[in-house]
Amino acid sequence: GLGIHTVGQLLFHLPSGVVDRQILVTAEAAAAASIESKKNGGDGAVVASLAVTVIAHSVPELGTGRPHRIECLDSDGAQIDLLYFVPVGRDTGQPSTRATAAWIQVPPTPV
Repeated sequence: GLGIHTVGQLLFHLPSGVVDRQILVTAEAAAAASIESKKNGGDGAVVASLAVTVIAHSVPELGTGRPHRIECLDSDGAQIDLLYFVPVGRDTGQPSTRATAAWIQVPPTPV
């Protein structure tokens, strides 16, 4: 938790940082930043904003646990797959709206 127990603590809970989403990068630049992060002892996670063009998408049947896949191209023509997972409720077997996880999968560039 945030350790906020009083109104005063809430009022003085200031932001710890900012992410500028106006700067757009390519998939290649984001991948390079991830590699650099790993080289420097990080986990390789990076925050990046990309402008993409959707070329195809597939919606799985409800309750299968398979991801919703959206195939895109970035401004350099690199393919990017957006994968969205919607958890299925254990009790009902129906999709849950409580949480959705997503990540970007960038296919490796041939050498």
